[in-house]
Amino acid sequence: WWMLSGGFQCTGSEEISTVNREEIRSVAETIVKASINSVAISGVFSPYNPSQEILAGQLLRRELARLGHPDGKVRVTLSHAVAGLGLLERENACVLNATLRPLAEKTVE
Repeated sequence: WWMLSGGFQCTGSEEISTVNREEIRSVAETIVKASINSVAISGVFSPYNPSQEILAGQLLRRELARLGHPDGKVRVTLSHAVAGLGLLERENACVLNATLRPLAEKTVE
């Protein structure tokens, strides 16, 4: 797993730090090399302000497409869309969702 720059203070209006595009590019390269096909993104206080999670997801998808991910499709789960405010609970729910998505997609087919 990776810990990247970003996140908001508890009000959701003040950034702890900005999203670092170079960090995302570096992680994308590792994801491609390792043929990882499910990713969970969880930002500090993202339920109050999901903009950084959304941006990180967009940047990651774009970079993976540019690098030509061998699987062709990487599932990206954003924690603010999965669970509530508690960071640990939201991270865990996001990771479980990302892990189970391939099985759920296969089951539905």
